[in-house]
Amino acid sequence: MCRAEQQRAYEAALLNSVHDAIISTDRDQVIVSWNHAAEALYGWTALEAIGQQLDVLLDTRCGNGAPRTCLERLDAEGHWEGEVVQRRRDGSLVHVLSSLSVMNLPDATRVGVVAVNRDLTHSKQLEREIHHSRRMEAVGRLASGIAHDFNNILMGIIGCCHLAEGQLDAREPARDYVSEIGYAAERGVSLVRQLLAFGRQRAKPPVSLRLDPLLEGLRTMLERLLGEDVRLVTSLRARGTVLADAGQLEQIVMNLAVNAREAMPGGGTLEIATQDVELSADDAATHLDLTRGRYVMVRVADTGVGMASDVVERAFEPFFTTKGIDGTGLGLSTVYALVRQLDGHVEVDSRLGVGTTFTILLPHHGEVGADPLPRFVPGPHEVDAPATLPAAPGEPPVATPEPARREMVLVVEDDSLVRMTVRFYLEDAGYEVIDASEPSEALALPDAQLEQVAVVLTDMVMPGMSGREMMRQLERRRPSLRAIYMSAYPGDMLVHEGRLEAGLPTLQKPFTEESLAQALRQTLDC
Repeated sequence: MCRAEQQRAYEAALLNSVHDAIISTDRDQVIVSWNHAAEALYGWTALEAIGQQLDVLLDTRCGNGAPRTCLERLDAEGHWEGEVVQRRRDGSLVHVLSSLSVMNLPDATRVGVVAVNRDLTHSKQLEREIHHSRRMEAVGRLASGIAHDFNNILMGIIGCCHLAEGQLDAREPARDYVSEIGYAAERGVSLVRQLLAFGRQRAKPPVSLRLDPLLEGLRTMLERLLGEDVRLVTSLRARGTVLADAGQLEQIVMNLAVNAREAMPGGGTLEIATQDVELSADDAATHLDLTRGRYVMVRVADTGVGMASDVVERAFEPFFTTKGIDGTGLGLSTVYALVRQLDGHVEVDSRLGVGTTFTILLPHHGEVGADPLPRFVPGPHEVDAPATLPAAPGEPPVATPEPARREMVLVVEDDSLVRMTVRFYLEDAGYEVIDASEPSEALALPDAQLEQVAVVLTDMVMPGMSGREMMRQLERRRPSLRAIYMSAYPGDMLVHEGRLEAGLPTLQKPFTEESLAQALRQTLDC
């Protein structure tokens, strides 16, 4: 082999060893070289590409500009770099970072152009995932704040309706209207619970769980939910365990089942499958929220109407819905939030007229044996328990506890509507009440008055100081003083987050007069 041939072989090997697509053209934009990375990126072999017009073959768009915008800049400046969108052989589009340079001979004669193109698919996907994650986090905080405020409003409405019903004769027409107002407000409680589930970081302390027995236990409930015209098919083959709260997993599956049922108004099939899978480093690298390793995969597939591509892109957005005024837009966003709380991943594949498949990957927590697991293949065939609606008006009411004694209750609550409602509840039940709108008011009570207090009923979250910190200061003055802590969140979640010690009495808002009276008696009589 002569020296010139050796040089050409060396240059070809050099170009083919680079991971970026390197393409060169003559002065008329006709392709004259096309390295191995270009073959992998675009789908055409070098033999097929060489001799083709570059911008015609790849149908190049320079950002939002016309096909030749970057070439015009190249002619004027001799170099251009930026993002372009190009079309692959299979018709799909790819975003690339392109660096174009004019090739000149020593005498400045232009002989062509060289393009070094880097695939931005992975970085664009990570960018979208980061943006989506940050947006979901921000909306979660907003949803949580709205839910807390809305919770207090609902408690005031429900409480006033309850008290008004007690003062109206059963034959009064207004009593029915009041009952309907209360019933509508209680329906709003289910929406608040969804908002809180979406916005919170964790539910109950996670435990090691196997998915298959949990899903088998849900089968009867799912069949009732889906109705007779939807066939439920299960293929449960996962042996590994996941670290989760059973309520979270149940809510994920139930929300997906409800979504599937609404997508099959004329009936169909819902398939739920589980499997242990292995995620390679390459597969994990395409997602921000995944690492290589073993996962339990859950697939929920329906034969419904499917979703258009623009709807799929927004499927997990909070408050996005295609159901008009009947939808809250929280079902799938809550699924997304709960899966992320479990350090998992969820994706959706849908085709109009074919159906929709949701794929969830949850990290393995337990061993499944030494045998190799099947590799995860994306694509199709790819909490609290859900809040239930209250009983309809007219059903027998819960029995009212026996009349209270004349103990004194100190109520500390910054929301005036909740504070008023709780005072009405307590006075209606026969308690004496001292109320305070903030912790500083309660801490300012003289010792003589504090000695008369039988129990403190305090909100957990208040401006300046938490209810638990306020109680610690009151307990230093009176060690035997007891308290019940009010919160929009369940007590076990407060314990899990470290905001409250285990064993302390709690009341989840909104609560009824009956549940308040029961909590007081349990605390005072123990």
